[in-house]
Amino acid sequence: TNVTDDRLVSIADGLASLTQLHKVSIIVFNEHWITDESVSKLCEALANIPTLADVELDILSCPQLGKSTIQGVAEMLRKCRQITKFRFGIPNCMNIGDDEVSSVASGLRTHTKITDLAFNFTSSLVTDNGALDMIDAIFSQERLERIDFRLRNCTGVTDRTMARVEEVLPSQPDLSFFYFIVTK
Repeated sequence: TNVTDDRLVSIADGLASLTQLHKVSIIVFNEHWITDESVSKLCEALANIPTLADVELDILSCPQLGKSTIQGVAEMLRKCRQITKFRFGIPNCMNIGDDEVSSVASGLRTHTKITDLAFNFTSSLVTDNGALDMIDAIFSQERLERIDFRLRNCTGVTDRTMARVEEVLPSQPDLSFFYFIVTK
């Protein structure tokens, strides 16, 4: 079935009433009918669930999404201070650049107790600036156990990013899983 803006907004409205929800996993695949506005509404609904600790939001093959979606995710991170596991993917969205990655990094910096993080971006617009900002935000977490960080088709990411990972990796003694990939 096609996921339309109306359906995604309806799901967001339903989630907003679930005040005891601890975990949510939403995967949207290859839906050219959804817009930044409906994804932002979904993020807004998630941000208002006081018990939400585990979030997975994968938006796959939706190239029309961009800045507003990322701003919604960043705002959700700022508001959901109780999150301990966060997985976010928006591959095949070429509208994501350093500003958008840095916006998510800014939201992430409002946390210190996240144990499980996964990010998946595919965009030729991301450079070392955005990648380094996200790495610093990831490694600012005090209790990380799992990191899965993927930057694909990021032609502006250089060895500077890899050198920073090498530098900060020892700061996470509790890390039990580390997956880091950068492709050009």
